[in-house]
Formats: sequence, C-alpha cells, structure tokens
Amino acid sequence: MRVDYLDYATSRGQVGLWAQKMKAAGVNMVGLGAGRVEWNYFKWAGHEANWASSVRDTGHDFLAEDTARFGQWAQINAVVDVFAPNYIKAHPGTAAIRADGVPSTNLVSTTELTTGKFGKQLLAMIKYIAANYPVNSISLTEMFYHVDGYGPDDKVSYMAYSRKKDWPRNSDGTIAVNNASIGNWRTHVLDIYLDKIVAVCHQYGKQFYLDVGLTLDYGYTVAS
Repeated sequence: MRVDYLDYATSRGQVGLWAQKMKAAGVNMVGLGAGRVEWNYFKWAGHEANWASSVRDTGHDFLAEDTARFGQWAQINAVVDVFAPNYIKAHPGTAAIRADGVPSTNLVSTTELTTGKFGKQLLAMIKYIAANYPVNSISLTEMFYHVDGYGPDDKVSYMAYSRKKDWPRNSDGTIAVNNASIGNWRTHVLDIYLDKIVAVCHQYGKQFYLDVGLTLDYGYTVAS
C-alpha cells in the first residue's frame, strides 16, 4: 500500500494511526514517497537545495522516519517520481514534446532521461537511497512516454536506432505514435538506462520495480 500525505509538514500526527490500521489489515509492503530529483522527502546530502520545503522547515527526514516505523512489520518500497516541473522551468529545452508538438510541463525528453543531465541526477538519487536507507526496494513512477517524447533530440535518437529519416506518419501527417518502430526504439533506450538503475539497486541489495500503466484504448502501455 502506498502512503502519501496531503501535507508532509503536518503528517507526523497521522502516521501512528495509519500504521496501526495497515498492520491490522495485513499489509505487508508499504510504498513511501521519496519525492522527485528536485523535491526530496529525505535528506539527500549535498543536495540540500532539492529538499522539499517540508523537510527544510521541519528538519524531518520523512523517508527515514516512515521506513523505521513501517519497516518493523512490512517491506518498504521507496517510490521515486520522475516528474520534473521545476527542472523543466529552469531548462525549457529538456521538456518532452508531445506528438502534437506541445511541450510537457512534467516530463523531460526520453533522451534527457536516458543520456542527459537529468537522468544522471535521477540515477544518483536512487543510488543515494539504495546506499543509505534500509528499504527493500525502489520503484519509479510516472514514466509514461506514449504520447510524449517526440522532440528534436528524441527524433535524432529514433532515426539512429531505426535507420529511418523521419517518424512514422499517419495519412494526415501526424506522428503514428502506435507504430511498433517507435515502441521498439523507446523500449531499447529505456532498457539500457533502466539496467543502470537495476545494477545500482542490486549493488546495495535492493529490488527495483517500474510502474506500468494500463489503458482501455491500447490494452497496455509499457513505460515507453
């Protein structure tokens, strides 16, 4: 079960009751929000500027405290969110571009994630959690690139992989987002990147999980 708080700064009075109810219900794995690269709910040493305001204001390391509490009777999964609205505001050129040409306000491009500065920071964040927190596993959430990730940098990467000169197109000229070649390319580059995360997690004895979103329209959407 995932534990989230509307307000982390005022959450400490809620934790005890939640823990009692979840333990009584037989919950045996608890997902705890570790935050984003730019908004940490834990004290990432050397990255104090990225700490959530609730961490800075209260002095609490919410991931450490909740891991200690829930970890007494359940496995702990640290959930890392790949959304990056603040990073994109500071680096507009890194935003993922939707198939219709609109920049994302939350996702960086596939290429920025897999080979860029943001991806390196995300990997460093995950390594810090794996090395310093007694969690059992780490997972990534919100990494859904089906309609996002068609900017110039992603196009260069796609063409190098597929040996094509353009995105596959529908009869009206729009990008054919369901074309298998796009899924094959994005799965390939993400797999290389995710293998790095898996290696870091396993280095410190942690498991790694990836959220996969289901849709009624397509049956399934792997983080691609």
